[in-house]
Amino acid sequence: MDENRPPYRLHAPGAVSVPSYELPAYRDAPRPRRRLRVDEHEIRPEIERREMVDGEVMQTFPAELPHAVQNGDLDYLLRAHLAPGYRVATDLATRHDLKNDFASDSAVVREGTDPDTGSRYREELAFEVVSKQTKASVTRKAPTMLKRGVHRVFAVFVKKRQVAEWVPEAGIKEKGRWVELAADAKISHSSLAEPMPVAAILDAASAD
Repeated sequence: MDENRPPYRLHAPGAVSVPSYELPAYRDAPRPRRRLRVDEHEIRPEIERREMVDGEVMQTFPAELPHAVQNGDLDYLLRAHLAPGYRVATDLATRHDLKNDFASDSAVVREGTDPDTGSRYREELAFEVVSKQTKASVTRKAPTMLKRGVHRVFAVFVKKRQVAEWVPEAGIKEKGRWVELAADAKISHSSLAEPMPVAAILDAASAD
């Protein structure tokens, strides 16, 4: 060993000459988002008269006669038009996302279990009956249902005797408007064995 030779010195690169790199903290690393099951509720169905819409928890109320009769006629009509493998569900609670846990008045649902989630299938058609309920309240729900995967969302406005469908604007499900359906129009969907007349939704005699 040469005692006159200067010792080796190892220095980390200077911060000025070499750029530094920082690994993201573990808490900042992206994590896979678990998809909520449609039956994974925040509100307890059949125990609590509540629902959650856009994070707001509100009380739900029993229906008065006009609403209740229209809902019954609608279910009757839907059952008559179902394709094989589908069922009509009344007041079916669905967990749409973290901030939304509410029920539609009537819905068409595929029978069986969804193999991707291990729970029931999400509804494919959803109907809201609007009597004393405000149009604004049902409008809050429609985009959320479409975003969850419901194929089509309808509203039956009892006092105005109108049926309307929520139509997204330019394919954006968060925004849209209610489009009134003509009385002689028919609702077609793969869950229905044959198209369902709009006039029959508003007229019990036509439904028969």
